Amino acid sequence: MKKDFASVPRLFALLAVSLLIAGLIMLGVLSRAHPVHLSVYLPLMMVAAILSEHFAPIIRGHSASISLPLAVAAMALQGPVAAAVVAGVSALRRDSLSSLRLFVVTVFNLGQYLTIFCISGMAYVELGGPLLDAGTVRQFTLRDFPQSLVPMMVAVLVCAVGNVLVTAVGISTLYRASLKATVRDISPYGASLLALGFVGYLMAQVVSSNPFALPLFLFPLMLARQVYQRYADLDDAYLDTVRSLIGALEAKDPYTRGHSERVAEYALKLGKALGKDERTLQMLETSALLHDIGKISLASDLLTKRERLDDTEILLMREHPIKGADMVVRIPPLKSLGEPIRRHHEWFDGSGYPDGMTGPEMPLIARVLALADAYDAMTTDRPYRPAMSPSAAADELIRCAGVQFDPSLTELFVSVVLPACVDWGRPRDSVIVRAKPEAVK
Repeated sequence: MKKDFASVPRLFALLAVSLLIAGLIMLGVLSRAHPVHLSVYLPLMMVAAILSEHFAPIIRGHSASISLPLAVAAMALQGPVAAAVVAGVSALRRDSLSSLRLFVVTVFNLGQYLTIFCISGMAYVELGGPLLDAGTVRQFTLRDFPQSLVPMMVAVLVCAVGNVLVTAVGISTLYRASLKATVRDISPYGASLLALGFVGYLMAQVVSSNPFALPLFLFPLMLARQVYQRYADLDDAYLDTVRSLIGALEAKDPYTRGHSERVAEYALKLGKALGKDERTLQMLETSALLHDIGKISLASDLLTKRERLDDTEILLMREHPIKGADMVVRIPPLKSLGEPIRRHHEWFDGSGYPDGMTGPEMPLIARVLALADAYDAMTTDRPYRPAMSPSAAADELIRCAGVQFDPSLTELFVSVVLPACVDWGRPRDSVIVRAKPEAVK
C-alpha cells in the first residue's frame, strides 16, 4: 500500500474509523435479534452489489452507486443486518489497497453503509414492516402492502437523506470544501436514491416468490447505469468544449489567462449567497468562463495594446459581447448562455452596451457577471494601468451602484467577496449615486 499520509486529512480518517466502529457495533447488536439466513438469493444479491459498485459510473468526480435497491430488498426480506451486509460488500473495492487514501475512503464508505442501513433497517422493523424471510421464505400478500408501505417509505427516506448528508460531510472533510456547498451539489442525487429504494421494495416482493427472478432486475439496473454513464459522458463533452474555447482565447490574449477563472469564482460566490440552485450555478459558472470568448475575433495587437484605446478601437472592443453570444448559441449545450454573455457589459441605468438595456431587463446572470468582471478587471494589472487594491475596487463598485451595477447585488457582492473592506451601515442614499461614473470600463 502506498503510504500517502499527507493526502488523507486526519479529521476524515477519524470520521471513517468512527463510522466503521459504530457500524460494526450496531451490526453485532442487531445480529442477535435479526440474524442473517443464508437463503439462495442473499449470495446473489451480494455478488450483484459488488458488481454494480465496481461498474458504477463516475459523474463529476463521484461514483453514482446503483446497489441501493439490492440492500433495500435484503432489508424487506431479512431486516437490518442483511441490508447492512449487502450494502457493506458493495463498498469493497478491488483497488482499495493500492493507496492509503483509497483505503481510508473504502473504510469511510463501509462504515457509512453499515451505519445507515442498520439505522434504516431498524426503523423499518420497529414501525412494523414485515420480513418476508424470517427463517422461512414466504410470499408477499396483499395484507403486507399497507403494513409495509409506511415503514418502507421511512426506511428509504432515512437511506437517501443519510447517504446524502454523511457523504457530504465526508467529501467536505476529505477535500476541505464547504459543507453547505457540498450538500447543495450532491442533494439532487437524493431523489434518484428514493426511486431506487422503492425499486428494491418491489424486488423483495418478487424474490420472495422466486429467488431466481433476481437476474430480471439486474438488467434494468445495468440499463440505469448506462443512462448515468451517458449523462456523465455528455457532461464531460460539454466541459471539454468549454475548456477548448477558453484555451483558444488564452492563447490569443495573455491577460485573459486566469481572468475568466477568477470571474467564475467571484460569480459563484455571489450565486451561492443568493441561494441559487445547482443548474443556475452551473450556468453562472460557464457563462463567467466564456464571457469574453468573443475577443477571439479581435486582433491580437488590439487586445495587448499598452496605451488607451482610441474611439475606433473602443467600438471594435465593444463588439466582443455580440460576437461571443453569436458563437455560443451555435453550440447546442451552450445556447442558453448567449443572453448573459451578450449582456454582461450593459449598465443598470441603461447606458451600457451593446443594446442599452436597463437593470430590470437584464438577466440576473448578466448582472452578476458585470460585478465579478469589473471587480477582477480593477484588481489586476492591465497593460495601461496597475491593479487597484481590493478595498479601492470595492469602494468603486459602491460608487457605481445604481448606475453601472445592480445596487442590491453590489451590496451582497461586497459583503461576500470583501466582507472586511466596506461598512454597509452607511445610509442607502450614499450607495446609489446619480453622477455617471467613468472609472469602471
